[in-house]
Amino acid sequence: VRWIHIQEDGSVVAIDKEDEIPANSVIRWYKYILDRSVSDKLAGAFWEEIEEARNCFSYSFVPDILVGSEKFKVIVECPSREAIIAQLEESEFADFVGVEIKDKEVLITNLNLFTNLNEYKLIYKVSVDGVITKEFSEKPLDLKAGDTKSFKVSSEVLDYLDSLNLNCNEISLIVEIEKTQTTAYGTYKQVANAQKVFGNYQVKLPNHKVVRVVDGLNNIGIIAEDCSYLISKPTGFITSIKTYGKEVLKNNMYLNFFRALIDNDRGNRAGTRLGAWHTASLYSYCTSCNLVQENNTYVVKTTHVLGGTKSALVTINYELTENGALAISLDYKKSLELPEFMVDFSFMLPAKKEYQSLEYYAKGLTDNYVDRDSGLNCLVYHSDVKSQMVAYLKPQECGNHQECRYVKLVDCNGHGICVVKTEENFNFSALPYSVEQLLTALHDYELPKSYCSYLKISQDQLGVGGDDSWGADVLPQYRKLNQDCSLKVVLTTI
Repeated sequence: VRWIHIQEDGSVVAIDKEDEIPANSVIRWYKYILDRSVSDKLAGAFWEEIEEARNCFSYSFVPDILVGSEKFKVIVECPSREAIIAQLEESEFADFVGVEIKDKEVLITNLNLFTNLNEYKLIYKVSVDGVITKEFSEKPLDLKAGDTKSFKVSSEVLDYLDSLNLNCNEISLIVEIEKTQTTAYGTYKQVANAQKVFGNYQVKLPNHKVVRVVDGLNNIGIIAEDCSYLISKPTGFITSIKTYGKEVLKNNMYLNFFRALIDNDRGNRAGTRLGAWHTASLYSYCTSCNLVQENNTYVVKTTHVLGGTKSALVTINYELTENGALAISLDYKKSLELPEFMVDFSFMLPAKKEYQSLEYYAKGLTDNYVDRDSGLNCLVYHSDVKSQMVAYLKPQECGNHQECRYVKLVDCNGHGICVVKTEENFNFSALPYSVEQLLTALHDYELPKSYCSYLKISQDQLGVGGDDSWGADVLPQYRKLNQDCSLKVVLTTI
């Protein structure tokens, strides 16, 4: 039996005798990737870490690893417990450093036990309407482990902020604490950050001149230059959106008050407790749909009774704006027929599969939720529907983005739809599968072939929970109460 010794600098050597093993090594279990060659010194060998015993200084329990006809044991040199904790502090850096922007100062709290911040740089970034326009780099921080200190924002940064127009643009100041690390496994950045937003985001919509509005027997049509909308009277939902003569929707718009259960939902029986919200949206039906004229414009007013209830109502108004867009307003009045907590309050737009490209001004390139959003900035991001899916072993809710100002879903020609905030920011997700498809699949390979891009526009969503253990319920401050709520956005074509 030979030993594989992975040293602190990442280099790998073979040890034939036990007396050559460092006396205070810390054990890690590694699985060798068999398609890589093994030399005597194992230089450049690739190992996949399975599990780490951080505070164990014995190697007797480490299993043998069989590579071809040779057996190996694995040890990792780590000379002190302090070094182990310091390594943890660096790998989880954002969790141990607090950053808060206060007026013209930045308050930084170093919660680490051993890691000083003298090798970390303070970086300022300024964004205008979600796009980074300027970056300023400061000297390394002088902040010892356990200390808290205020740092004045440099005059150069303040002067640049003063030069921007807060009346016409949304400006944000982003503060990052950063260190570039180069190890045997690659180069990466460790970051803790904060963002403060100033000014107002000005909604910018394309202008589509309205040609005519048609109140038909079964549908209400709105025809404008380069686009049209069709609202079904029997369902009360948008059934067609055309841009430049091309249909965007695969199926009708519909209400959604539920989500594909996450692991924590299953652990705390959220499906049993809150499943009535799924029935409420899945089997809602329209009781009225009328076209009226108000304030020199047209408004389509609809009323929907929620499934499984006698009197729980959602009203949806579609108001035609002067530039040919639809201002959509959803209103729900609290109903005692439904559970105490809501899961989601949203509507779905199932677009055709060719509408894959996303541009959005919201929080995070990765998905985020009300209790899982620290360290993410509100900026303009580009992605696609397929990339929004997270490959969980069991398909579940994913892809949500908070504090959205606008989201665009377009085809390869840049044509499609855009949803824009009015008074309040909203949440959105864009996935290749519906809630129902994700709910019924036990594994990812059981998901059907995707025919749609499901754009979900949400007022808010229940947190994900699991703070202290798998299955732990959502903390009270992150629960969505069953109470009056509304969602207001503008839908336009591009």
